[in-house]
Amino acid sequence: MSDKLTIKQYAEKKLAEAAKAKSQDVVVGGDAPVVTETDESKSREINKSFFSALAGQDGAAMAQAQKSIRDEYKAKAQTIGTDSEGGILVPLTVDQNIQRQLEYISPIRQIARVISNAPAKLRLPSATGGAAYWVAEAATISTTAVTFASKDLVPEKLASIIPGITLEFLQDAAINPSAQALLESQLATKAALKENDAFVNGDGTDKPFGFRSSAVTPYSQTQAGAALAYGDLVALMFKLPTAYRNQGTFVMGSVALAKLIGMEDEQGRPLFIPSITEGAGGTLLGRPVVIVDEIPTNVGTGSNKTEIWYGVFSDYVIGDRLGTTFDLGTAGDDFNKAQYTLRMLKRVGGIPTSNNFAKLTDVA
Repeated sequence: MSDKLTIKQYAEKKLAEAAKAKSQDVVVGGDAPVVTETDESKSREINKSFFSALAGQDGAAMAQAQKSIRDEYKAKAQTIGTDSEGGILVPLTVDQNIQRQLEYISPIRQIARVISNAPAKLRLPSATGGAAYWVAEAATISTTAVTFASKDLVPEKLASIIPGITLEFLQDAAINPSAQALLESQLATKAALKENDAFVNGDGTDKPFGFRSSAVTPYSQTQAGAALAYGDLVALMFKLPTAYRNQGTFVMGSVALAKLIGMEDEQGRPLFIPSITEGAGGTLLGRPVVIVDEIPTNVGTGSNKTEIWYGVFSDYVIGDRLGTTFDLGTAGDDFNKAQYTLRMLKRVGGIPTSNNFAKLTDVA
């Protein structure tokens, strides 16, 4: 029988050999296999060193862990801060896990334009600035005919604090991924709720500019009657210029959404269509709906009304700067209880870059 292999058989043989070598995680060569270190195992060791040093308040061990952590960030081309900016830089995987949870929890992050690794100040061109004009053939294009507006995205410092962290819990976090995930989730939840409020209502003073702030001059429509009606929502959509109308997203609180459920258009068709996908917000008049409960419910003529927004929320820009840092200290009677207060610090900015937003006011 011939030992020759067809091209297909040869390819299958090589794939099988590669899969076997990968599953064993070895490099073949010399007299004995050499075990290689995977990125996952390396990250686990760095995380363990970090939390162990944090729990033991071991300065020398933390300095060594910080060197490894900084190398992690640099390998991923991530900008990191200096010691003078405060806090202890967390491992890259911890930072990424917190970031993913922020995106999951924060509805504005899900529809905004997010810039990671943002600089200390980023000058953004405003979508409402500038112009376009016709130029005759071979004519000189004037550089003074277009004036571009700009807005500065400046990340601000956000702190998330968890009191009552025991020494035993920090030690568990060093070796138990579930304990570490719990800590990340609690910190991310607190931060997400705080930053989401700023993305909506922030005045730009030591916090982001919200889309309800003076940084936006929205188109405005007042609810026509005593109760929310189909015509109000159509009028809101048509407040946006034609070029942007089909890019819009409805943003409202749960109070406003409750008024929409069951409403029908003039042909008896439901206005709001719930999504069959878990976690999705559904559609209103064919456009996405996002629930943002940070929109106030005590505004309007009687201080008991709310708002519904429709806008191009990709024109709202969020900037994340540097890696997440931790600080561990004591507050109140922490010392007597042998526990700590853990503080997470992160830098984040937010600003709308256009006026392509419309709001329906006096919603009741």
